[in-house]
Amino acid sequence: MDEEVLDENLAAKGQHRFFKNGPFYIWGAILLAGLLLYVVRGPFQSLFILIGSAGLTAYSWHGFFRANERTVLNTSLSILGLCWLVYFLFGALLNGGQPFNFFGLGFYGTALIFTLLTNQLRYNSNRKKHERSN
Repeated sequence: MDEEVLDENLAAKGQHRFFKNGPFYIWGAILLAGLLLYVVRGPFQSLFILIGSAGLTAYSWHGFFRANERTVLNTSLSILGLCWLVYFLFGALLNGGQPFNFFGLGFYGTALIFTLLTNQLRYNSNRKKHERSN
C-alpha cells in the first residue's frame, strides 16, 4: 500500500505498456491548429477543433477506462474531455448553438465514437501481438 499508483514503473514489474503518449501529441497538434485558425479566423477552424478534441478525448477516455493507464496527463485530459462534452451539450441544447449547434454535436459524437472504436481495435491487436510473442 506504500506505493503510489500514479508513479508505478511498469517496466520494472515486467508488464508491457500498450498506452503511449504519442497520440496525445498528434491529437493535441490538430486541436492546437484549430485553435490557431480560430484566433486568425481561418477556414475549417471548427472542423479541426471538433476532430482534435474528439480524438484527444477518445484516446484519454480509452486509456483511463479500458487500458487502466492512470497517469497524471491521462487523468487530467479525461476530466477536461468530460468538461468539454458537458459544455458542448449545454451549448447545443440550452445556449442557442454556442459554441456549436446540433450539426456540430452530431459530428463530434460521430468522431468520438469512431476514434473510440479505432483505439479499441488497435489496443486489442497490440495486446494479441504481445501475447503471441511471449
